[in-house]
Amino acid sequence: MFYQKKVVGLSLSIVMVTLTACGASTGTVKDDKALNVSGTGGYTNSGSSPGSGTGPTVSNLPPAIRKTFSITGGTGSYETTIPSTDAQLSVRVSATDGGQVAISGSNFTTAYSCASYDVTLSVQDTSGYWHDTETVTTKRLQVAGQAPCGDGVAHDDIDFSGSVSPGHGAFKIRLSAPRYDFYCKMYWNCQATYGSYQYAYGTNCYDLLKPAAYAQVCPSKTVYSTHVVRGALQIRIDNTDFTK
Repeated sequence: MFYQKKVVGLSLSIVMVTLTACGASTGTVKDDKALNVSGTGGYTNSGSSPGSGTGPTVSNLPPAIRKTFSITGGTGSYETTIPSTDAQLSVRVSATDGGQVAISGSNFTTAYSCASYDVTLSVQDTSGYWHDTETVTTKRLQVAGQAPCGDGVAHDDIDFSGSVSPGHGAFKIRLSAPRYDFYCKMYWNCQATYGSYQYAYGTNCYDLLKPAAYAQVCPSKTVYSTHVVRGALQIRIDNTDFTK
């Protein structure tokens, strides 16, 4: 599985981003300015990068910056500013337990087992404008202690170092468009309860069991508007390293 990657060139449109309820983003052009940064931008495929889903990189360096976050479904997102760094910028994302959740009108309650996010790097130019330079979608992240969700990994490492160079402005990391396997779990619960949508008329399982439903909700779907997903973020900058 490969990352989805959006790379913006050196001449960028300043975009004020608004996430839609389905996790997609739309933008309105505010201005055009040239970025005062060098480098081609890029990321490491975490299927082959050190530590991805297999454990931390071992070194004697100080630990990376650690953050915890929570994101509400719909238009929710999490953003944090990164201290200055001139060569190294990587993030490690993991999912944590969000607790038992249900959908209004349904008697089905469960905890999600996997979540994923879009991770965006923003760079500030010398005029104070922010530019989204790269967006990478994480792998599905397994929540420790929950039932395995197939291809879930303990964490995903994303290397943004290709967008780092001396003389740049500040950086921000934004996590958005959360997805989880809640609906897929609900689908299988409906299968076990009714077996077919014809027998589920008048229930929350009716639409969920129609022939095309499985492909629409499994393995993951956009987080329900009132549900909250949680996770942990490590930010590796110059002279630091990831920890467990």
